[in-house]
Parts: sequence; structure tokens; C-alpha cells
Amino acid sequence: NKTTATESTTAGDYTWTKIEGEDGVTTYTWVKYGTNSSGAGLTDTYSAGTTLYIGMAFNKTTATESTTAGDYTWTKIEGSDSTVAGPRGYSIFTIEESTDSNVSAANVTNWVGTLNDSNANDIAGAVIALAADNYIRPNDRITVTDTSASKAGTRIYTGSATGTEAEADAADFSSLVTETFDGSVIVDGTLAAAKLTSGFVYTQALTVGGNDNTVFKVNTDGDIWSGHATEGSAPFQVNNEGDLIATSATITGTVTATAGAIGGWSLDSSTISSDNITLDSTNNRILISD
Repeated sequence: NKTTATESTTAGDYTWTKIEGEDGVTTYTWVKYGTNSSGAGLTDTYSAGTTLYIGMAFNKTTATESTTAGDYTWTKIEGSDSTVAGPRGYSIFTIEESTDSNVSAANVTNWVGTLNDSNANDIAGAVIALAADNYIRPNDRITVTDTSASKAGTRIYTGSATGTEAEADAADFSSLVTETFDGSVIVDGTLAAAKLTSGFVYTQALTVGGNDNTVFKVNTDGDIWSGHATEGSAPFQVNNEGDLIATSATITGTVTATAGAIGGWSLDSSTISSDNITLDSTNNRILISD
């Protein structure tokens, strides 16, 4: 019941039996396969997806193997809780098209939309290339992403185990998986979603829209701007000190200001003035000078 196929070179890791000499006894190891931990469906032949357990019996004095399941020790070799080397259980694969030559942007677009056989075959081929046993297996969980296009989707493989991509068609994959999390989700990387609904979102920076004049941005300083990818060129800007720039504005309600300029007039806490006219609210007068 070793968890690796690489055999140890340490003698103490083995149980030793003499097989030659006056007291040597030839012994045999029996091997069977079964469908459960009790050895149901006892057979000599491994069948992917069916015979999930291997039964072994050591140091037997006859080469004739028993047909009684109870004579064997049973270990799971396939499935999510498989603990030994050999046919693997289901695995989780994350494939980004920009770093995997087996997947294209078109594959990702189809994967997150209505999957067809051709694109399913391509994705299966990418999984087969990545898998340790070069097979795609039932319940393999596959997430395919295209970060440059903000596309991502997850499907479960539901077909039979195969090492041939052409045998994994669209019908062998589930519909897109919808994730539900009860608690916090921390994403180290890109989170792509067509729609995100939340009562509260915390982020250090935010970009909404394209990286052009349709964008709305908040940077890590707390500055807000819209209408241009660059803050200093945007027609609408508010910095973290409350300074507002708007190239056009319609404001209804009350405007309060104690400094500034409007239409050639200068404002301070009590006056509005131009070159030779001053409206003085403190002294309730209008001054006109030559």
C-alpha cells in the first residue's frame, strides 16, 4: 500500500522471505480488482470507472489465486479519496489560454458559451496533456480562462475515462458550474464575471468599463475619475481632498462657496468682485470704482 510507484532502495522498507535453499518456500502475491471495499465484482481485470479497488494478498504458497474476496486486503485506487499510486482519482485543472499552447482564445469563448464537440475535444486534449496519467477522467473539474478578454468558466467532465481527445465531446461535459460560497472569497488573481451582485464589496482599486473614454476608475489613493483612462485627462475628476473638476455640470439645489472664480468674478468669504465692481455682503453695499 505504498503511495508512489517509485520503489524504495532501503532494505528495511521490505518484508523478506527466503525463496531458495533447504528452508526456502516459494511464495506468491495475488491481485484482484473489485467495485467496493469488500471486493464485490471480483475480477482479474481493471476497468476504469468501475473497478475502483485493488485487492492484494501476499506470501501465498500457491500460484492459484483465491476467488474469495475476504482473502484479500482492499485499497481504493480510483476516486477522490484514492490513496495509492495507479489510476488517479478526479483532479482539478486550471488552464489559461495565454500560457497553454493547446488552448486558444476561440476555445475559451466557446467553453464559456454553448460548447460544441470541436472545442470540447481541444479542451480535453489540454487536460490529457496536463494529467499525470494522460487521461481525462470522470469528475475532473476544469476551469478555462482568457484573462485578456476577462473570460472564465468551469465545467465537470462526465464522460468515460479516455486518453483520446476526440472521444470527449460536448455531451461529456456538464453545463457551466455556478459557485455558491457561504463566507468570504479571496481571489489572488483575476475574477471574471458577467454579473456580480453583492451587498458589500471591498477593493483597493476599481475599474469599470473599457480602458478608454467609457471607463470609470478609483485608484489606491481614493481619487475618482471618468471619461478617460488617465486621471489628469478625464473630464470628471474628484481627488481624495475633495477637489472637483468637471468640464460640464448642471447643479440643482444650494451651492455654497467662500473662494474661487466664476464667469470672470472672484469670490471670497463675503464679496463677489470684478475689475471695478464689488458686491459686499458684510456691509450690504455695491462698490463701483473708476
